Amino acid sequence: MDNLIIKNIANPHELERIFRKEPEVFKNSFSHAWEQNPDSQVLAVWNERLHFKETANTEKASLLQKNFLSMGI
Repeated sequence: MDNLIIKNIANPHELERIFRKEPEVFKNSFSHAWEQNPDSQVLAVWNERLHFKETANTEKASLLQKNFLSMGI
């Protein structure tokens, strides 16, 4: 799989296809490709996508939702 990620580094459509076909295999193989190509912008985006964690914006969103609910009432 590593070779497929590196081989298709310039083909985002194919990387997406590979990911959707076998997401767990892709995730497990990704770290090796990322280590070999740390300057790749394409792999930087994939790194964020695979390791994204939601942050503190959830509190702000719930406050906004409460305000809309209050306005509705």
